[in-house]
Amino acid sequence: MKRAGSITAQAFVHECRGTSRTFGRKKIAIVFRGNMVGVDGDKIIYPSLDMAAELDEFQWAVSRGYIDHATGRLRHSDLDQLRRYNQQANKAKCPLKRDIAASIEDPRIERLVMQDYKGAGGNLSAVTSAVCRTLKEQVEGSDQQGPWYQWLPATMTAMGRKLNGIEDNREIDQFLAVVKQQMTDDHYQMCEAWAARIGGLESTEAALTLADEIFDAIVHFEEYGEDDPPESPENNPALDRRASEVGKKQGHSCDVSVALKAVIGEHLKGEKTIYRAWSTEFDTWSNRRSGDNIGEILRQPKLRDQYQQVLSETAGQINALRRKLERSLAAKRDIRWAGGALKGRLDNRRLVNAYNGEEDVFTVRREDTDIATAVSVLVDLSTSMVKENKGHLAMLATIALAEALEKTDVSYEILGFCTNRDDECSHEMKVAVRQYQREHPDEFSFSGKLNYSRYEPINMVEFKGYHDNLNKCRASMAAIDQLPYKCYVGNCDGESLLLAYDRLRVRQEPRKVLMVLSDGAPHIRACKVEAPPHLGEHLKQVVSEIEADGVETLGIGIVDDSVREYYPNHVVVNDVDSLVSTALDQVARILLGKTL
Repeated sequence: MKRAGSITAQAFVHECRGTSRTFGRKKIAIVFRGNMVGVDGDKIIYPSLDMAAELDEFQWAVSRGYIDHATGRLRHSDLDQLRRYNQQANKAKCPLKRDIAASIEDPRIERLVMQDYKGAGGNLSAVTSAVCRTLKEQVEGSDQQGPWYQWLPATMTAMGRKLNGIEDNREIDQFLAVVKQQMTDDHYQMCEAWAARIGGLESTEAALTLADEIFDAIVHFEEYGEDDPPESPENNPALDRRASEVGKKQGHSCDVSVALKAVIGEHLKGEKTIYRAWSTEFDTWSNRRSGDNIGEILRQPKLRDQYQQVLSETAGQINALRRKLERSLAAKRDIRWAGGALKGRLDNRRLVNAYNGEEDVFTVRREDTDIATAVSVLVDLSTSMVKENKGHLAMLATIALAEALEKTDVSYEILGFCTNRDDECSHEMKVAVRQYQREHPDEFSFSGKLNYSRYEPINMVEFKGYHDNLNKCRASMAAIDQLPYKCYVGNCDGESLLLAYDRLRVRQEPRKVLMVLSDGAPHIRACKVEAPPHLGEHLKQVVSEIEADGVETLGIGIVDDSVREYYPNHVVVNDVDSLVSTALDQVARILLGKTL
């Protein structure tokens, strides 16, 4: 049972997918990859979570704060300039300069993020609390105090965030009270003066300039105290030696990513995983306009003729379903004539008013219906659909659904799903998995099994979107029975349903229906390591959560009854003749709320 104030990892992933599309002009994506945290190009990398995990209120806020922080880094930092600065510091064996620069840039960009997004303050407050807790533990657990300036980066970051107006300062104050004991009053006041200047910095270049100034001041203070140097800094061997000594010290700091992993660490061990994808980074969407090989297949000229042939073969079934829907829709419509209109049909009851020159003497037809419904149809495109002509039967069922729904007020889309497409993305993910395995052997058991349920890309195909004209999409749907032949190996049903649900849940229609055409249990191919057998349990969990959100689901088994295991509403189709009497009749029942 979900705890009060908590959120499931699954819901958090939903939120992140939506957030990826709302970061303004600069396109930023949030991807999940292993136990990694950071930014890469235009991507924010967040650790992969067990979908059954629950994030408590604090973990959720810290996670969102990390994303807000990383967004600020991508939007407001000059990453190339920052990278060059860090490389020079590392080459000069001067990590303290790198740490000082980060202690200035982090609060600088967070101030800008708080200006960009109204809700960022609370999230960044949670991140700051997590950072300060970690730093406070470092101070209290330190055996050797070390030089005061090692604590300068952490101190300046805390002070800068407090000056930004972070909502909850308690953790900051507790940390500063502890760290103040590691410094003299003069040192602490120097940190306060430098932190006060962060709010006026307008660029990464200005932040790095301040970092250089602070480092030089530390070197000067350590060599001469408050006295002036006997000779100019440009020719001062004593200062050079002191700079080398000071610079090689590692500054005490806590990056936001470190704090995040400390907070959500319990969900990264993979010991009781229900479902955990290694990465979402390589997942793809394709349609008839795509430049990939799926797009080429969906644009084949011959497909339109094949679609017309299917219509001829199934005309009887399609017409029967269409008539059922139309008759039932007509019965559910509330048709009435409303008077007082300025145009329309003359109202016989207002003839005298018309004679007297009044204008509002017409009636107009008002037609209301309670079937404002959005439907998502999701078709399994895995290799197993090749057997027993299942792909062809799924195509016939999908086309029959589309043709029948087209004559109604129901909004609908047609999608397909599979995994491990034989293309560049699939190859890139395999290479990335193997590299990750070499770099993080601790995440692999001795038997070679990953702590992840999926490490191959999901490939989603849009045959028809909600706003697409069916006439332009008919050829695409005729390719449904061809795609399983094109090296689309597996079917990760649970996560694919979530991707379809992400699109369905934002529709304005009050009723929403998700239909899945599949020929068996979820299955993904192993790639030198064995995937955990949690896919079926995850699918059950996904269906349960989708239905709990008010969305009706229907599993249509294609020559297979495995749908009984996963979908409360289900039906099995074994041939074309059973489409109307079983599957399509069930579809009509769900759409209209009664048995036909």
